[in-house]
Amino acid sequence: MRARRARAWRALSLAVLLAVGGAAGAQDLAPQLSGWLDSSWVVTDAAGGQSSGLVTGWTQVDGGTKDVKGTVRFDVADVSDQAPTAELSRAWMKFRFPGVRFTTGLGRIGWGPGRVLVPGDLLFDSVGTELNFESDELRTAGAWLGDAWVSLGDEAFAEAAVVQSLVAARVSAAPGGVTLEAASAWDAAANTAKAALSTQFHLGVDWYATVREDLPAEASALSPPAPSTTSAGAGAFGLWTLEAFTLTSRHELWFSDPGPAVQAKTYDDLIASFGNWSVVGRVLTNAFPVVLTPLAELHWGPLQNLGLYLVASFENPAALQLGATAKW
Repeated sequence: MRARRARAWRALSLAVLLAVGGAAGAQDLAPQLSGWLDSSWVVTDAAGGQSSGLVTGWTQVDGGTKDVKGTVRFDVADVSDQAPTAELSRAWMKFRFPGVRFTTGLGRIGWGPGRVLVPGDLLFDSVGTELNFESDELRTAGAWLGDAWVSLGDEAFAEAAVVQSLVAARVSAAPGGVTLEAASAWDAAANTAKAALSTQFHLGVDWYATVREDLPAEASALSPPAPSTTSAGAGAFGLWTLEAFTLTSRHELWFSDPGPAVQAKTYDDLIASFGNWSVVGRVLTNAFPVVLTPLAELHWGPLQNLGLYLVASFENPAALQLGATAKW
């Protein structure tokens, strides 16, 4: 039954895409082609030395008007010793009316404050840390979804979303510059209810925190009841600039019970820019246990849409990455 619902949702989304795309084509709305490509070679200081090539990127077509927009995007990847892959990662339409927005298709929506450990994201559970800081997006995984956003006045809104087998809703307001958000969801596939309370505010730096509860439905007579999961996350982000230098610092903490105890991540970057050259010193810290990953990067942009970079990682084993990026 769930597989049938998923297929029906995809069929409905594709039907809307085709209908609106045809209407847009009838109005002679010129589509725009864009893309991003990264090609690199990595050498690691492993036993005997190891090297590998990697090509990742995407190409995307956007079209529409101020009130109706659509996107189709393909991701590509070519890794040494593996077959090249290409997959559809975005295929959505967005409709905008006064105070109301709708989204349908294959895409991704971000809920909850934070960047790395985001317990308030009830839609995609963004608490993983496998992120690509050289990419234009930290996370790219999407799903077939539908979303409705309604303005409730000054800096307040309500939103409802359906992501495959999950139905969710949230309300957000910002009285006095402090953002408060309440969200809930029901995941039919996991037979679990979810709820989260989040806040964001600025006091010297940006602060944010979330408390979340996952409640499995009552078990049947043939299986024991599953325990509920309580999780919480908090973080801070600061950015300072001085002439050619920019310092950014992000610290995030995540706790789950039961779960993998405590996770703590820090991301500190010092960037020095001189014309079309930039030097980046980056330290990634993982706590419990403490693991430091220092990185040094050199970037050169000889052309507006072309960049070359060299990244040295001093973790064990050490690695050196040489690459180029292109945008269009």
